[in-house]
Amino acid sequence: MATTTNSSSGGGGGGGAPVIDEDWEEWTPEKGSFLHHMLAGSAAGVAEHVSIFPIDTIKTHMQCQRCPVNGKPLKLSATHTARKLIAEEGPLRLFRGVSTMLSASLPAHAVYFSVFESMKKTLGADSAEHTPIASGAAGVVATVCHDMIMTPMDVIKQRLQLGYYSGVTDCFKTIVRQEGLRALYISFPTTFFMNLPYSMIMVSANETFKKILNPSGEMNISAYFASGAMAGALAGVLTNPLDVAKTRLQTQMLLVQEDPSCPSRARCSQLQTRGVALTVPTSCTIKHPVAATKTIGGEPKMRLQYRGLFDALVQIRAQEGMTGFFRGVYPRLLVQAPSVAVSWTTFEVLKKTLDRMADN
Repeated sequence: MATTTNSSSGGGGGGGAPVIDEDWEEWTPEKGSFLHHMLAGSAAGVAEHVSIFPIDTIKTHMQCQRCPVNGKPLKLSATHTARKLIAEEGPLRLFRGVSTMLSASLPAHAVYFSVFESMKKTLGADSAEHTPIASGAAGVVATVCHDMIMTPMDVIKQRLQLGYYSGVTDCFKTIVRQEGLRALYISFPTTFFMNLPYSMIMVSANETFKKILNPSGEMNISAYFASGAMAGALAGVLTNPLDVAKTRLQTQMLLVQEDPSCPSRARCSQLQTRGVALTVPTSCTIKHPVAATKTIGGEPKMRLQYRGLFDALVQIRAQEGMTGFFRGVYPRLLVQAPSVAVSWTTFEVLKKTLDRMADN
């Protein structure tokens, strides 16, 4: 891919920033095909999730920390969490569950970016004008489609990140057998209500930052990357409380109690007997732990600690204070900033590359 150096003082991206050749500036959204959007979106999803997965694993562990029995809040840093995981099972421990996310991100991101581009055209956000609200609305619609695919796999991914189950298949079968299919979507309302403001903030901020950093409108890769990073960081911080609640809802069945009869503990013992190395979350005993209620069809059914989004938010606030809402905020920053930057930059570049190849 050929590039030139932007020497214009009004380019916002600064001298020396890589700028796509001028003939690329003739590209318009109407020329892009649905297939190109899907291919570019899939590649963007893979690039995003592989690059930030270790940090996401650390974030998941930090957000799952509850107050122990004595009520004193845990204050474990991202560095401490990372060292603990690596010391127990090696560096690859940080990538446990990555295959799940890759298999989900391909179709989910293909759908997201395809719907996003289509909705931009429908809402009139594909012009050269600054349309952050319309772009944000397009992002919201695309996010709903994305989350319908991603939520079940995200549940499996987070449970694998916490060290449970021998693999994707074992995790899926056990969840369905013990908790039912509903468990795979129990956090969808939370995911939706989190991603609704997240997507609106992220897309609108991204469009705004691009206008500030690159007012000339030229395809400046550095400006795209910086805009994505700042937009992802801003949206990530503002929606962290909802992300904590989502993580708690998706992983609450995994809490190991001190009671040896707890089904979760029994499950861990079975896996360890089979040679599966497990890493139990830093704090496994909480004020109101998950408890077994009855057995149906030979499988234990459990009573959940959190009944839904609102209940999770209330309990976190009551037991842990405002600190509980911002557990894992620094790893989340380190996840969202580069993930948005990598994903959106990859998508824009590949989309235009494919369109240019088709034109030639």
